Amino acid sequence: GYEWIVEFLSGTNKMLTSPEHSLVPVDTSLSIRTNDCANCLYASGLEAFQLRYVRIRAVSALGPGPWSNYSSATPSRIPDAPSQFSVEVTSGSSVRLYWYPPATLSGTILGYSVQWDSDPDFVNSESVDATCVSIGYGDCFIDGAAISGTPPFEYEASLLTSNVTYWFRIAARNELYTVD
Repeated sequence: GYEWIVEFLSGTNKMLTSPEHSLVPVDTSLSIRTNDCANCLYASGLEAFQLRYVRIRAVSALGPGPWSNYSSATPSRIPDAPSQFSVEVTSGSSVRLYWYPPATLSGTILGYSVQWDSDPDFVNSESVDATCVSIGYGDCFIDGAAISGTPPFEYEASLLTSNVTYWFRIAARNELYTVD
């Protein structure tokens, strides 16, 4: 899904979550509403990562009322996949992964989740005991100095077993992602 941080001028931040669907950046919309809102208004076609201001006023048979204070919102979204991913065998028990940041606007990339596993469903690498140094599978968050230079970024997955097929995946993480 997609998530937005809405900053109200009073200084209070509230996290909103959109429903699961196939939104893409060119057709995202922002909905600020209570549950089961029957008379909601929607702002469609908002570009992600662009600050927007909103205000409303009531209109009755007596005419329009005063405008509300402005509220601001910045639509965000989960980053696209890293680009130009490649793998190089560096020894009988390790490979080096290379990648570039997502090719589309994806917010500030804070790091990358790298996973590898001999199971194509990544069952082992998604377990609680998966780390950067697990034997035969792993789950590692790459950030800081490792991604501060010029791409391609790289990571060496080691402690692999010879003659075993491994699957690798990398996900870019922005401000919507929290490392446990």
